[in-house]
Amino acid sequence: MRTYYVFITIQLSLVMGLRDYWIGTDTRQYVGIFLSQDTSFNGNGVAAYNFLSKTIWNLTNGNYHVFLLALSFLTVLFFILSLQKLKSDFFESFIAVFIYISFYFYFDSFNIQRQMLAVSIAMFATCFFIERKYLKALTFFLLAVGIHSTALIALLNFALIKIKKDKKSLVVSMIALSIMLANVNIILQLFTEIFSHYNMYISTVGSGSLAAGGGALILGLFFILIAGTAFFMTDAFSSKIYSFTFFATVLGSLFYIIGMNSQMLIRIADYFLIFAPVFIPRAIKKISNRFLQKNIVNCFCCAIVLITGLTIMTYKLLNNFGDIVPYSSDIRFWM
Repeated sequence: MRTYYVFITIQLSLVMGLRDYWIGTDTRQYVGIFLSQDTSFNGNGVAAYNFLSKTIWNLTNGNYHVFLLALSFLTVLFFILSLQKLKSDFFESFIAVFIYISFYFYFDSFNIQRQMLAVSIAMFATCFFIERKYLKALTFFLLAVGIHSTALIALLNFALIKIKKDKKSLVVSMIALSIMLANVNIILQLFTEIFSHYNMYISTVGSGSLAAGGGALILGLFFILIAGTAFFMTDAFSSKIYSFTFFATVLGSLFYIIGMNSQMLIRIADYFLIFAPVFIPRAIKKISNRFLQKNIVNCFCCAIVLITGLTIMTYKLLNNFGDIVPYSSDIRFWM
């Protein structure tokens, strides 16, 4: 298992980290800010990010290749470390990494890299919270907020861990979130009063260049389908990790469905849906165990996830979501 984790971390980090500066919609901006060492663009939410940027700039004499590679390595590393802490076996880890890649969590990191780094660190912090290592959880949570201010949303994951998880709390949570998302403009307005950097998203609910895209509704419905199947065929509240990842997947899916026209809400949803790669393979295993021919059922369920993931990834890459295609690498990194 450790060999697999090391191999996949290195592989994914290199593919993401050695890309040219024009691969990824926001990469040019990241590189420009790094080279100019401009710390004013969102000073109320990037203290840790600015420190990391300045440190690499000083150590490498402003080599942005090292900067991109460091961001990429840390983004992948904290996701893989989270899988390890959540006690995933090889089957679960393999499917989880496949979902992480094919459902575009990984490829989103080529674009909104700062936030996806914060998502990975917040995921790692949540793992410590599950283990009741609260000081470590708080430390990594604050680090995530210092990378990207939206990581404040991860506090809801801490709350999800603590609440009693049963059918009643699930219904209450879904209703409360649905009501909140029905008033999305109010929620976004309150958020932007604290973090003015996100004012540009206020007018993009429903249309505009910053509106969400890439089949958010379909993704949300697919995750809900799996969660619903697991709810009726397994004990969704059988363990702390399984029940938490179930809740996080359901709530994140609601963000995708109701907020499908808001890129801001889709970004918020990632703090919940990053646990879907952990939940789905465990759900498949538990569902399969309900049948006498569990191996056949397991293969069938895996095939559905694999085909869906490949379809989504192919569709998004062919339509060049995130400006990833054509991919190219700058070999001057090695000179």
